[in-house]
Order: sequence, then structure tokens, then C-alpha cells
Amino acid sequence: MVNIKATKGNDMHDQRSNCARCGQNPRAINYKKGERIYYRSICDACSVANIKRKRVDWIKKGYKKKMTCEACKFIPKHPDQLTVINHKENFKTVCLNCGCLSDIAFSTVTADF
Repeated sequence: MVNIKATKGNDMHDQRSNCARCGQNPRAINYKKGERIYYRSICDACSVANIKRKRVDWIKKGYKKKMTCEACKFIPKHPDQLTVINHKENFKTVCLNCGCLSDIAFSTVTADF
């Protein structure tokens, strides 16, 4: 007879299962709190592939990121201050401030100064 001890790690959420997307790699560690480890639903490889897939959408369709914001004419010091938003296959380069207003970014946005 085998003596099985009940431990804190027997909970289904505490076990590190395989990735929900690819099913091959173990899930990535999200964070640790005390002695408990919390896992993401996907592995690191699928997480990186997901980021690349989002960026490729507008590049695949031939859109080039502009060097100024199309909504407020902001000129950034670094290219990462601009982002590309998509609205019904109509791409637009906007700054991060205007990107937060993406629902009205395609209407006429005027500066209040």
C-alpha cells in the first residue's frame, strides 16, 4: 500500500500543465506569491508568437508607419511613441495619447490650444 500525503500543491491550479494553445510546452510562470506559483494559460513561445502576429498584420498589408501623428501632428523623439491603429482595414499612425482615443481617432480630432 502506498501512503499518499495531501499537500498544498495538489490543487489543479498549482500544477504546471501544458500550454492551452500548442499543448507541447509547459505553461509560463506568471508570478510567485509566497510559496505558491501562478501560471499563465500559454507558454513563452506562444506568447512571443502572439506579439509578432499582432505586429505583422499592418506590415503584411503594406502600410508604413509615418513619423508624425496623423491626428495631432505630434513629432516623437523615439519611434515607439507612435502606434498603428486599424479601423475597418484603414490604418492610421497615431501617438500613444491619441491611440487611447482610438474610437474617435478617425473623426476630426482637433487640438484645444
